[in-house]
Amino acid sequence: RCPTDMNTTFAIENRIARITLARPERFNCISSTLLSEMSEHLTAAEDHAEVRALLILAEGPHFCTGADLDEVQQLRENATRLRAFLAKGHRFLDQLTASSLPVVAGVQGLCLAGGLELSLATDVVIAAHDAQFGCQHANYRLIPGWDGSRRLPRTVGLRPSKSGVRPGGEGCSVSSRAFRIRAPGALSGRGEPGSLSECSSAW
Repeated sequence: RCPTDMNTTFAIENRIARITLARPERFNCISSTLLSEMSEHLTAAEDHAEVRALLILAEGPHFCTGADLDEVQQLRENATRLRAFLAKGHRFLDQLTASSLPVVAGVQGLCLAGGLELSLATDVVIAAHDAQFGCQHANYRLIPGWDGSRRLPRTVGLRPSKSGVRPGGEGCSVSSRAFRIRAPGALSGRGEPGSLSECSSAW
């Protein structure tokens, strides 16, 4: 296990490695430090001889609402640092996509913007009944910074993804049920909120 002062926790149990986002007071938003920790955990899981799968979970009522906007706001004043932050996110999501391990995300509550991009980089999403998926970037005059504009159409199709990235409207925040109806099979399971970890592990 990792120290409790980190932005994530990491544990291995029953041949399953678990990375848990541990910033519930910040809706588990993604900072540069969090990206570094997740990359290190992924490498540790891949290097462990007994690990057969990776599970990504989140503490609190919400999975992840995207990048840490306080950090992004500071970085927007320095184009070089902003590009470095975006590149770091790209590297981690590419690392996740290319992993030799099956990667499962257990999603509850809000899964927005960079959180959506994180879920799209996994192999399987197990969504709780209260899960809400959305892009949200346009609402903040941003564009998807971590390949969401490519990963989303590949997962749900072009037409639903166009609706999902426009500013405002229902398309920016859809329930897991609506997401599933629009793209059958995009979500691989619907877990009860209280048993999301168990459902994801069982898969």
